Amino acid sequence: MKVTNPKGVNVQTNSQGKDVMTRPLDGEVWHYEGTLNGLPLADATVQLRQPLTPTIDLSTPRYIWLNRSEVKAPRKRDTNVGTWRDPLGDYTENQLTGQISSTLAKQDVVSSSFNAPGTTHSIAANWADDNPQGDPNKPGQFSVDKDKKAKMYYQMPPQKAPKSTFFRGKVKVQRTQAIETSADITIPTTVAGTAEDYYFVLLNNDTPDEMWYTMKKSFVETGDPTIHFMDGKETKFSIAATVDPNGKGVGKYPQNLMLYIPKVKGTKLTNVRVAAPTGMTVKAVPATMQPNQLSAITDYFDTYQLTFNRAVDKPFSYTYEYEVTKAADIPRDEPFQDMLMSDTQALAISNGLTFDDLKAVNLHHVPSLDFKKQPAPGSNGAIYALPAESLEESYFQVRDNDQSIGKTPHSWTLTAAMSPFVAIGAQDRDDFRIHWGGPSVTKTGPVEGKPDGYHNPTDRTVFPAGNPAPNDFWNYYNHQAAYVTANDTPTVCYTLDRLTEPDAQAADLIRYYPEAKLQVPTGTGVVQDTQYKATITYTLTTPDSTLN
Repeated sequence: MKVTNPKGVNVQTNSQGKDVMTRPLDGEVWHYEGTLNGLPLADATVQLRQPLTPTIDLSTPRYIWLNRSEVKAPRKRDTNVGTWRDPLGDYTENQLTGQISSTLAKQDVVSSSFNAPGTTHSIAANWADDNPQGDPNKPGQFSVDKDKKAKMYYQMPPQKAPKSTFFRGKVKVQRTQAIETSADITIPTTVAGTAEDYYFVLLNNDTPDEMWYTMKKSFVETGDPTIHFMDGKETKFSIAATVDPNGKGVGKYPQNLMLYIPKVKGTKLTNVRVAAPTGMTVKAVPATMQPNQLSAITDYFDTYQLTFNRAVDKPFSYTYEYEVTKAADIPRDEPFQDMLMSDTQALAISNGLTFDDLKAVNLHHVPSLDFKKQPAPGSNGAIYALPAESLEESYFQVRDNDQSIGKTPHSWTLTAAMSPFVAIGAQDRDDFRIHWGGPSVTKTGPVEGKPDGYHNPTDRTVFPAGNPAPNDFWNYYNHQAAYVTANDTPTVCYTLDRLTEPDAQAADLIRYYPEAKLQVPTGTGVVQDTQYKATITYTLTTPDSTLN
């Protein structure tokens, strides 16, 4: 067999005679030809998914809310920040660095170099006004315990910016040792050796410590979508947003607001217009950066000062446009959220708008499962049903764009992989499970029913070669989701196979999971009375997405 890379090899021999990798393998295309076990091999080109790079996810939550009373000595506040993973962590050492910055001050923290297995690890932060204020010359503490749980320690608010309310945080994971593979190829720290992500911290002065407005936005397109699929013809994107007082700031609603609109790489913000409530006036002026201010916030947001003629206790709206400067640079599958602040605190964060490439089949929505507050499990474990108020977001939505325009529809498979559950002050849990139950076309059920006389179609004792199972048996089997365990292992949620259901309408297929349950198994030890979170990563694949 002969295997070649059309782009050329990604290994070079250095001056010491060692073969050193020069670029990552992920996404490389390989050409196979020749024979296998004496038989001719079909000529094939395969795109290989082989990620070797560390990953870091600080998007859950992207915004961390703090109140000054919570961080005033002797009080301290711990929060989850995110998770990280190095798939080659068993063979190298890593170092974590963090930074928190407002427009007036920044702090740096750094961990020692350490070895961690290639599983998912949590990152937390400790916030207090009497923590040391780290800087590049004397970084603060970034501790890693024996279970590889990492925690950053920040002074909040920093002494150099005691009145700041909005901060941008960053965390970076960096390999500190090269990796020697069994094939005598060295993976240097400079190749696929780093990952970085960001988050925001909102330090509130006032109470209630909640959003005082409800903020919603969408693309100005048919159906008011929150995802725009790129077709390469875009010159601009129009956005419309509404802001509604929700009653939580009665007697405290401000007259002056700061509107933060996220910057989107590959675009330029234009035509920001604000419509005041009936009977009121508003003036919207771009905020200017003062001399010597840091760019931690302005790197991510364009900011507008909104001045109303009185307290804003009625709904208002605004619109803006992103003018496309380089479509290829626009980040895909990243939610962009607007934010509203007063001088003392955050008042609203909008839903996110995302951009994605228009493919033959696109994933428009994924299930979000919020089991709310539940009684602690006993020694026999527990099973928690999905509360009624969480059913609204328990669906996936797949759109077959080819079928919608009359072309040949596609087969596809949706899989899910769940990270360990993490909680402040508690052991990570990789043994919790989600049992999906059957899919349903509505959020309240019923779920898809089992065909009469059903038997597992993969059972060859019942359905031997030449006597295949009926299509409806296969369809029921393909639609049943396997349980997903919190250990990053992908499992199949739903398959649409055009061989057994060629006429299925998937131009816009939506399925809910009203019977989803969270299982805490027997003998799992102590589960703390705190909030546990996990991230589910969904992947949609089609046969032609893996074999070119």
